[in-house]
Amino acid sequence: LGGMSYWFFPFPFDVVKSKIQTGTHGLPVGSKVNVITVLLHVLRSEGIVGLYRGCGLTVARAAPSNACLFVAYEMTMRLLRGQPMLGGSGQ
Repeated sequence: LGGMSYWFFPFPFDVVKSKIQTGTHGLPVGSKVNVITVLLHVLRSEGIVGLYRGCGLTVARAAPSNACLFVAYEMTMRLLRGQPMLGGSGQ
């Protein structure tokens, strides 16, 4: 749940960053291109939906991704403590 929230809240800024990097921000040539101008342009032209386009898939992939990360962390900690990596209490 934490990993999913991690992506949901900052996602609009990731969309803006991607639009700036790829040059697909839609601002006229010669316009000042920064986070604020692109954010406002997307809000005006596409609405809030434009800032969250693709968010569902990103949030959905966060759950298994973070689960794998958690398992890898736990296995690494067990290995460093000299405990069996899978099952058992190490006694």
